[in-house]
Amino acid sequence: GGVADPRSDIFSLGVVLYEMLSGIRPFSGETPADVMSSILKDDPADLPVTERRLPPALVRIVGRCLEKAAAARFQSARDLAFALDALTSTTDSLPSAVAPGSGVPRGRAVPLGAAVLAVVIAGLLAANVAWRLKPASADQARVAKMSIPFPEGDAMDFAQGLDLDISADGRHVVFAVTHGDIQQLMLRALDDTAWQPLPGTSEAYGPFFSPDGKSIGFFARGKLRTITISSLDTRELADAPVGRGGSWADDGFIYYSPGNTSGIMKVASAGGQPATVTMLDRAKGEVSHRWPQVLPGSEAMLVTVWTGPARDNKTVQVVRLDSGTRETVATGADTGRYVRSGHVLFGRMDALMAVPFDVERLAATGTAFRTGAPIRIGQEGASYAVSEGGDLLHIPGDERRLDARLVWVDRSGKVEPVAVPPQDIANTRLSPDGRRAAFNIHGATFEIGIFDFERGLLTSLTNNTTGSQAPVWSPDGRRIAFRGTRNGYRNVWIKSVDGTGDEQQLTRGERLQTPMSWSPDGKYLLYYETDPVRANDIYILSMADGKAAPLIAAPLAQVDGIWSPDGRWIAYTSEESGGEEVYVLPFPLTGDRWRISTTGGADPLWSRDGQELFYRSGGKVMAVDIRTTPGFSAGVPRALFDDTFAVSPNYMTGYSVAADGRFLFAQPIKPDAPRRAVEVVLNWFSELRRSQ
Repeated sequence: GGVADPRSDIFSLGVVLYEMLSGIRPFSGETPADVMSSILKDDPADLPVTERRLPPALVRIVGRCLEKAAAARFQSARDLAFALDALTSTTDSLPSAVAPGSGVPRGRAVPLGAAVLAVVIAGLLAANVAWRLKPASADQARVAKMSIPFPEGDAMDFAQGLDLDISADGRHVVFAVTHGDIQQLMLRALDDTAWQPLPGTSEAYGPFFSPDGKSIGFFARGKLRTITISSLDTRELADAPVGRGGSWADDGFIYYSPGNTSGIMKVASAGGQPATVTMLDRAKGEVSHRWPQVLPGSEAMLVTVWTGPARDNKTVQVVRLDSGTRETVATGADTGRYVRSGHVLFGRMDALMAVPFDVERLAATGTAFRTGAPIRIGQEGASYAVSEGGDLLHIPGDERRLDARLVWVDRSGKVEPVAVPPQDIANTRLSPDGRRAAFNIHGATFEIGIFDFERGLLTSLTNNTTGSQAPVWSPDGRRIAFRGTRNGYRNVWIKSVDGTGDEQQLTRGERLQTPMSWSPDGKYLLYYETDPVRANDIYILSMADGKAAPLIAAPLAQVDGIWSPDGRWIAYTSEESGGEEVYVLPFPLTGDRWRISTTGGADPLWSRDGQELFYRSGGKVMAVDIRTTPGFSAGVPRALFDDTFAVSPNYMTGYSVAADGRFLFAQPIKPDAPRRAVEVVLNWFSELRRSQ
């Protein structure tokens, strides 16, 4: 009953295209009035993308033609023709494959020439036929879902966080995937099956597209970097030892979080001097700003603000770039993203949430709601991305994967559960006498629990709303050192196990500090500190005077420092050889050092008698015989059992060994295994609107 214009003909064309591609009619009814009602109210069934091998780009075109609102359709036949022409274009498209061994990208045409020609001819005949067609279903949206498998042997392991993105036009996707021991970026056109490995992106994570989709920003080897897709040229832009998200804005700058205890920085995409954009408000307990997204117009951005590591410690805020003023968009929210449907999306407990948002007023205009799309959200961000046209790229999640159980594991790999209620726990540490265990409990906040094996009693050591993690027992078993998030800083604290007295602060500073091991005589404590340039360094703290000094400092990360039972040796993990390996050095330091692992290793752990050193490598728990007389020597590493306990949704996965040789682990009940495929939902905005 409204005024007809060219967009009415575009809708009619969409009806014909739908029937050509699916073999069924999108709208129906018993009478002409019923058909008209169906056109006004109903959405057609999903197009059979997989069964008929339909290009996702063509499915999106049809969906846009059939939008109810005329303003959401193509606005002219010229726009529609351009979109159709792009399906067969090779000269203007991004490369989607690489010739084996050449290192040079090449274009690949989508074999749709005849089909598109038929579509265009049909469009000329399409006017006014919509009223006669019948639908397949009246209660399904024009949403198409598909799975994208990674190349054989590749997977995403979530080591660093948000490791995927989709270009603004929805044509390309990029992932940070692992093949063997190498992690690199892989590019793929959404309507193709060929993958393009991007050279020069080893150890890359956190990829994000430029606005035009022709370049990709990413983090690797302690730096923020970019790669131009057509030429494969890479550029190093700035230091970013533990990057936590980047956004390539249309003002020519890249906004990024260089570390897990920093604010947001920006640097010109062509290179230049980085500049500070946001400062942490320590008075409000802020410890980190992460996952920036510059909003259209480059006048404001979204950022996730941490006051602690738990879900209730994270808030999505909008920041005005001219004044720096901030407003809260959603609380208990992580990895916020504005989408063109007029919403801000965010993750919470493996659910993708949305809140209506006015991008002009820079304010939320409604209450948050579940979208119905499960996404994986872990310690380092939510795994999803959305194109401007409304295509959702995501890793499905399951809240049940967070639960773990405490288990004993003998040297053959036999598992014996401990009577602790399953919950989100990790990082187990046995007391020196082996009668109790301390571990992280991850809930609305992060706390440290202590379990008494003889009494079967679980108690809480800490009760702080901003988080406590990484417990380390003192040699006498009377105190526990831990990383405490307090007043905007993440330092090492200590507390009596019996609960008497207040907790005490051992270290200070703006950098993240995590305790690792207490010397057997109780005189020293090892901890690692995140350096803005060198990633992680190992420090030694004197318990007598509280003074700390670097013990092991190198350009790449050094972590997992642990003293031998006799206090003469320190085992640790280092990345200095290009990958994680386990080393041992004497204490006091003499300049000597021995490499223990041979093909990668981490999480070293001494046996109670000091005659073996254990570590984790390649999905196995390994053991190495150690001799210290007349000099230090290590045997050949051997595998003990499969390490099904290392795959955890939380990044702290410490374990312990008892005097009888058994190991204590927190074992995920539903292991968060590496993903070998991701999910795509085309025209997802239709589903989003129905959820509201």
